[in-house]
Amino acid sequence: MKVSILLIEDELIIAEDMRMILEGLGYEVLGIATDYSEAMELLEQNTPDIVLADIMLGGSKDGVDLAKEIRKKYELPLIFATSHSDKFTLDRAKEVKPNGYLVKPFDEKDLFAAIEVALANFAGAELNTQHAGNEPEGMLVRDSVYVKERHHFVKVNLNELRWIMVDGNYLELHAEHKRYVIRSSLRDFLDKLRIPRFHRVHKSFAVNLECIDAVNSDGIIVGNTTIPMGRNYRDDLLQKLNTI
Repeated sequence: MKVSILLIEDELIIAEDMRMILEGLGYEVLGIATDYSEAMELLEQNTPDIVLADIMLGGSKDGVDLAKEIRKKYELPLIFATSHSDKFTLDRAKEVKPNGYLVKPFDEKDLFAAIEVALANFAGAELNTQHAGNEPEGMLVRDSVYVKERHHFVKVNLNELRWIMVDGNYLELHAEHKRYVIRSSLRDFLDKLRIPRFHRVHKSFAVNLECIDAVNSDGIIVGNTTIPMGRNYRDDLLQKLNTI
């Protein structure tokens, strides 16, 4: 699943150029707004993963006013893009603590780096503990986990995950047709999820309760996979299943 972006830029030519760059980098542009009102309307229709906003917008309210409203209503990372780098503009921007700041003109590499760092910093500040010298864990934001693949973060909807397996210092997150790897302990990951449907069934396994097809003497059946069930987890699992 692609990381989705709401682009707020009042110069349409620049906005379209940025859309092409973003889509070329593998992101999804949910929409383009040219002012405060359009931006709020688009946010109410569909919540993006990140907002990229020019500070100077047409109308009585600018990008800083928009950022303040986003901070009140939405749990979203935000990057400012502007051709203004004077102290007054920077001081106003700092009031809302943006997750990134781009000074125009910027190139494709600058844009890519700003988005990836903003996602990492936002998710890290919200939910993750970073360990010096280690790769970052999967980053949890709302209903998704962002998994690093090569030099890019991939958005994985938690509803897609079927089961989780410990592999040394890493976790394998198994969706129906793909496997993702993050650095984390199973306990920490489940604690951060705080979603009852993900349940530990073994010292090395957790399952999405909604994906269980059967439970028998061999273990837990999820699709074509049999997951072992620890003796100490059996009664708790069966009780959980009876309440679904």
